[in-house]
Amino acid sequence: MNTRMLSATAALLALSLLTPTPALPQNVIEQREKLMESSDKAVRAIRAAAKEMDYATLQVRSREIVEQMGKLLPLFPKGSVSEKSLAHPDIWEKWDEFTKHTDRVSAVAERLAKAAAAKDDAQILEEVKTLGGLGSGACGGCHLSFNKKRMKKN
Repeated sequence: MNTRMLSATAALLALSLLTPTPALPQNVIEQREKLMESSDKAVRAIRAAAKEMDYATLQVRSREIVEQMGKLLPLFPKGSVSEKSLAHPDIWEKWDEFTKHTDRVSAVAERLAKAAAAKDDAQILEEVKTLGGLGSGACGGCHLSFNKKRMKKN
């Protein structure tokens, strides 16, 4: 009987070591800050590439944004805020609205990548404007709604 109990305990311990531990809030906050900084760099590169109609850069950077938006939502587990975090608690109260913003950014970036592949200058300029930045367009829509530093005051 003791052997069975010891074996079961050992199996449970081994299983617990193999189960991923949820990221600590500060670690998640740091990860999403890095991802957002990378997205901001991609948007800046897109604006510069649009001035030159650098189609290759537009495609690569737009696809980066699509990929980054796909990684973003898991980096916002409920309650992952801190004094330094720019995430407003409304994110979790208005989760559906928050996810619509990330979906919109991704859709605009995807359209931009397609326009760049087609070398459609007019569509590129339209999508760059629609993508926006920290205070305008698809990106700004989220920042102005859920970023403590940039939120519109109600």
